[in-house]
Amino acid sequence: VEGSTSPSFATLAFGQIVAGTQYDTPVLTGNTTYYWRVRGRNLCGEGANSTPRSFVTLPSFCTVVNTSIGNGGTVNHTITVPQIAGVLSNLDVRFVANNATVSDLRVGLTRLSDNRSVRLLEPGCSAGASVSTYFDDGAAAPACNGSALPASVRPVDALSVFDGAPLTGDWRITVTDTVIGNPAGTFILWCLTPQGVAAPPEAVYANGFE
Repeated sequence: VEGSTSPSFATLAFGQIVAGTQYDTPVLTGNTTYYWRVRGRNLCGEGANSTPRSFVTLPSFCTVVNTSIGNGGTVNHTITVPQIAGVLSNLDVRFVANNATVSDLRVGLTRLSDNRSVRLLEPGCSAGASVSTYFDDGAAAPACNGSALPASVRPVDALSVFDGAPLTGDWRITVTDTVIGNPAGTFILWCLTPQGVAAPPEAVYANGFE
């Protein structure tokens, strides 16, 4: 399987050998057209590329915060998602902070329409002095071995708790420095990156019809 933002596949956005007919892409850029193709292979070699097909990713909703977290402080920030038809089926969250003691940080996300919350990162994970990562249910848990967090990590609580309800509305991220005395750093930006929006379930009762 190969994917690219170029119809000529001049550079690849993703590519992997899979032993089947299903493939989960890495986190993709929002509101972008991707082209994909496949080719078969066996002990005798590889076949020809299939006819390319394409899809367009959903938009990402990002905001630059650029605010000091403060020693022992807390920063709350809200993103308002405009009206989007359908219900959420897969959400990733990007988080970027610089010059922070990552092991001191607690990061949480709340959907304000129903006050449903998840923990993205908890204190105690030794992961360097800065972070730029996507929280993704399909990623591996952080190693917490002192090295920087990778491009994608699994959140403490599953983001799938938000599935089945609209993406539209207000979402709040809360970033807390839990230890006074260590560098608190700067909260740079964050993004809501929906990977899927499904049609809403059909109403059993509607317009007086039962």
